[in-house]
Amino acid sequence: MVSKRSGCLTQGSNKKMVTLFMIVILQMMSGYIKQMEHLLLVYFPYRFVFLVIIGFLDLLRFTHRILREVWPGPCVFPDFTQSKARSWWACLVKDFISNGVDGIWNDMNEPTVFKAVTKSMPEDNVHRGDAELGGCQNHSHCHNVYGMLMARSTYEGMKLANENKRPFVLTRAGFIGSQRYAATWTGDNLSNWDHLHMSIPMVLQLGLSGQPLSGPDIGGFGRNATPRLFGRWMGVGAMFPFCRGHSETDTIDHEPWSFGEECEEVCRLALKRRYRLIPHIYTLFYVAHITGTPVATPTFFADPKDPSLRTVENSFLLGPLLIYASTIPDQGWMNCSTNYPKAFG
Repeated sequence: MVSKRSGCLTQGSNKKMVTLFMIVILQMMSGYIKQMEHLLLVYFPYRFVFLVIIGFLDLLRFTHRILREVWPGPCVFPDFTQSKARSWWACLVKDFISNGVDGIWNDMNEPTVFKAVTKSMPEDNVHRGDAELGGCQNHSHCHNVYGMLMARSTYEGMKLANENKRPFVLTRAGFIGSQRYAATWTGDNLSNWDHLHMSIPMVLQLGLSGQPLSGPDIGGFGRNATPRLFGRWMGVGAMFPFCRGHSETDTIDHEPWSFGEECEEVCRLALKRRYRLIPHIYTLFYVAHITGTPVATPTFFADPKDPSLRTVENSFLLGPLLIYASTIPDQGWMNCSTNYPKAFG
């Protein structure tokens, strides 16, 4: 009897210990969730009250986090409309940069999600934004600034890591003011002549919208470039404010030396030309910083009184003395004629 009773007492003690352990864990979770809930977007928030055998716990609030598929797999999304979330992200970036990283690329930050009709998160997701951003709002209210706020957080984290080094952040999504924090590229394009021709007006329009540091994926992101296409694109793209090549994983290699010696030499000459003009381009960036004038400007800037220049989309200016031109649709890859300003005629 004593042994059995002792056994019962021991079992009962174990139950109490397990129950107390559960209480401690739940209370710790409660505090952790309250600290972390500002970091993630919430969807249909609700509350649970946990009843434990020995009594009531404090009210614990749990929320469904947005979990959506992106490149790494299931992802959650920081709520950058809150300053606390931006500070949290900046601290992560600071630690990352301290390990020797020179720049950060914010991709898919519209935000984009897979397996969704809209390719983005539901419009009725809830942001618990700061008062200056409108407070608690649906995603439809905050969508356009999400990418900019992520870029801002990344920029601030890089400054925390090294106050004396100019951060380099590249973002796909932006908004008015994002030029203060990041460069922008024109998104996923295709390796074809139409997208080469489109890249010039896209860069010019971004410049006129306040983003001076932009450029396309030279050679195209999707599909396979040809030597002629890649060489022509590098020839004009080397003079874009932001110059880089980028292609998806299932395409052929898109390095200049991948297309034969002739294309490699064309690309080498184009990039050498850019390096020779770096002091001039850097000066244009300073002017953009001071006055807001784009680095690459439309051709009509050379003669605003000439209405025929208003529709020119295959050339652009780098300052008052340099004009750069490419082919136009249906003209053929060898022909490069454009309507030049009289001063350049």
